Amino acid sequence: MGRERTGRQPQMPLASSGRGKGPTWLLVLVTFSLAAAAPAIQQSDVVYEEESWSLPPELEPHLMWYLYRKLAFLRSPLPGARVPRSPAHLPGAPRPYRQGIHQGIDFVTGDCGVPVTVSTPVRAAADGLVIRADHDYQEMSPAERQQILSRILAGDRDPQLLDRLHGRQVWLLHRGDVLTRYSHLSRIPEDVVPYTRVRAGQLVGYAGNSGTSYGTLGSDLGVHLHWEIFVRGRPFWWGLRQESMKALLQFILEGDAGGQ
Repeated sequence: MGRERTGRQPQMPLASSGRGKGPTWLLVLVTFSLAAAAPAIQQSDVVYEEESWSLPPELEPHLMWYLYRKLAFLRSPLPGARVPRSPAHLPGAPRPYRQGIHQGIDFVTGDCGVPVTVSTPVRAAADGLVIRADHDYQEMSPAERQQILSRILAGDRDPQLLDRLHGRQVWLLHRGDVLTRYSHLSRIPEDVVPYTRVRAGQLVGYAGNSGTSYGTLGSDLGVHLHWEIFVRGRPFWWGLRQESMKALLQFILEGDAGGQ
C-alpha cells in the first residue's frame, strides 16, 4: 500500500463513542448476532440472502469495534487502490436487474485510484487457505445468463444461480472465520488450488469481467474486481449504516490498521 508502519496503536475514528465503554451485554449481543450464521464456512455455506438489517444507533459503535478487531489484519487486494467513493460500488447498493443488493466492493477504473484491466494483479488480502479456485470455469453465453436472471427475477433464490453471476472466483479462508471472495477474475495462477496456503500479497488472480454481460460477449469492457468479506458466514457489513461501513473499510485498507 505504500504506507509507512508507525508501530503505534491505531485509533479507529468511529470507535470513540463506544470503545471500551458501555455494558458488557451490548458487545455480547453484537457478537451473538454475527455468530448466528452457518456453523462452518464452506462453498455451499456463504449467505446469499439479500435482506439486510441494522442495529440500534447505540449498538453500532460496539459492532464497529468488534469488526475492526476481526478485520484489521486485511490489506487491499489491489495494492495502491483506495476504497471506491461511489455508493454504487459498495455493499448495499441496489441491483435492480436481479432484484437484489450489492454484497461486495467493486474496484473499478476511475473510482479506486488505480487503473483496473485484465492485466491488473489481484493479491491475497492476508495469509489464508484456498478453499475454491475456478480453474475450469466456462463462460456463459448471453442466453444462459439471461435465463439465470429471468429465474432470479421470478423469485428463484437458488444460491447456485447467484454464484454463476460472480464468474471465475477464488475464495480464501483466513483466521477468525474470515473469508474473502474474489470474483469476475480473468485468470488464476496454476499454483492457486484448493487446500493450499497463500501468503498475504500473493498473486491469486487477475481482474476481469467473467460472469458479467460483457464477459458473455467476449468484450474487454466492464473489467473490475468484485471483492467480498465474510465474518462467520455473514457479509461483514450487516448491521452497519453505509457511511459507517465505508469509514471502517477506509480505516482498515487505507489507514494505519491495514495488514496488521
